Amino acid sequence: MDTLISKITSMFVSKQNQPKRVATLNMSSPQASSVFEFHDGSLELKKLDRRVDEYLSNLEFDKKTVSALGPIDRHLKNRYANIYKNILSGLSKEEYKSKWDAELPNTDALVEKVSKKHELPDDWKSKLFEVDWVFYKAIQESDSQWVAEKFRSMPDLVKTTYMLCDWITKSDKLDVVFLQEVNLDLLNNLLCLLQKKDKLWKFVENDTSAILFRSAKPYEVIHVDADKFNLKNTVVMQTQDVLFISSHLSSSASKYTKEFKELNKFINSYVPRTYNLIMGIDANHDINSYYINPNIIFPNFTHTVNKIRTTLQFQQHKSNVVDQSIKDFLVTSFQLSNTSVTQASGDGLGLLPNANHPFDHYAVVASVNLMTAIEKN
Repeated sequence: MDTLISKITSMFVSKQNQPKRVATLNMSSPQASSVFEFHDGSLELKKLDRRVDEYLSNLEFDKKTVSALGPIDRHLKNRYANIYKNILSGLSKEEYKSKWDAELPNTDALVEKVSKKHELPDDWKSKLFEVDWVFYKAIQESDSQWVAEKFRSMPDLVKTTYMLCDWITKSDKLDVVFLQEVNLDLLNNLLCLLQKKDKLWKFVENDTSAILFRSAKPYEVIHVDADKFNLKNTVVMQTQDVLFISSHLSSSASKYTKEFKELNKFINSYVPRTYNLIMGIDANHDINSYYINPNIIFPNFTHTVNKIRTTLQFQQHKSNVVDQSIKDFLVTSFQLSNTSVTQASGDGLGLLPNANHPFDHYAVVASVNLMTAIEKN
């Protein structure tokens, strides 16, 4: 009898101590209105890119003004989503303007909010229309069959949800997924699918970051004291003696430095005492040269972003610049194994986004051995 109890106990302890499969993923992806934002390497997209570049150069304002329209464009992409989907109807400029005006929502409150942080060009609305018309006209002049296929090739919300569900439950069999730039509609749909397979799936979120996890253990969301720590786009939770963090830092070098210091200060307030750490982060910079406690950081040798923006987007200074950089990391006080940088489906690591991975960052995946916490200083 004692032997039987011993075996059962041993099996239970062994199961409890199995490595946890964790991943971090920035969910940012092009909507149906901007499937032309990133290069896929095709000849057709290169032609379209050159055509847009030519038309933009003929405008009465320069590309710096186009870039200055970016902050308002990010909030108003829905204004041309439906118009782009009707691309084959061949609208004249007047017809397009009529539909564009109808799609443009009441923007007064939004513009006021944006203008507090960004300096908008004079007569921004008419300039915004002219850029949108350039995009529309250039796409309209492209091969109609290729354009239609381009829309079909990028997974929609439903396809992406099923793709992520298969990746989490089948391909990498994950227990925890740290998410940044979260699409809440996609996340809620994904949770519904996951809970059909296992009721233990749940998520916590704050700002634009989330932690999706499968656990029967009790957990607590840590509300970061805003008076002590200036942390944005960060969500924190704990289970027993492990602290879980999902965070997204700024791409601006000056803002990043400040945010990184705040994050490190917050981690130091917990981890050196009783907490171990598992964090997924889109740092927008390589953090390997920075100090985050005596923690293990993965990856430290390869890129997690592989993309080239076309001219069909408002950040013109990023057009046709190859971005192969390391921005996404798992940071932990435990030993890691079976590490990889991967796509949600398919083989290889192609240009992002693509049909097998409709996001502009790869996923970073690892097994975390909860029995091998590294020594804390």
